[in-house]
Amino acid sequence: MVDPAPGGGAAQVAAGMLAAVTELHYGEQTLLALNLASAHRYPDFAAELTDLTGLDLGYRRCGTLAVALDADDRAHLRELHALQQQSGLDSEWLSGRECRRLEPMLAPGVRGGLRVDGDHQVDPRRLAAALVAACERAGVVFHRTWVERLTVTRDRATGSSRARTPRSPRTRWCSRPAASAGG
Repeated sequence: MVDPAPGGGAAQVAAGMLAAVTELHYGEQTLLALNLASAHRYPDFAAELTDLTGLDLGYRRCGTLAVALDADDRAHLRELHALQQQSGLDSEWLSGRECRRLEPMLAPGVRGGLRVDGDHQVDPRRLAAALVAACERAGVVFHRTWVERLTVTRDRATGSSRARTPRSPRTRWCSRPAASAGG
């Protein structure tokens, strides 16, 4: 992992949506089975991680309401709804009024939306903290090192890393877990 503070970085600003149905896109139908299987397994994963660490992940099965604010949004959501229906997914088209009934603070101009009850969410900051805690309990040691150069070729990242002073403009700070005995 390349992160100056394990559990920091993108986890601090991510939305935490676990939305296999709402975030389906054209051309990604082959991933759908994997996304749905992952979403199905997530509650057990969250419960196990919470039991292991004692930390609340902020995991909720609350569904998703995707709303259309203008005609273009509405057309896009209508197309997404059609794709969801063709893919055998459970979603419901709602009028603007029905959306506002579910979420009263929505703008009066909402033109319609999709309700997907099967989507979930997690607090990514809490999740990252729990994952770091679980790693530490499992004996993972995080090493801090300066990376001088990182080269990515196809699916492999290689590079040289040496201890450098923080003032060097050519280096970046990163953390990586220690290699396990199993590889």
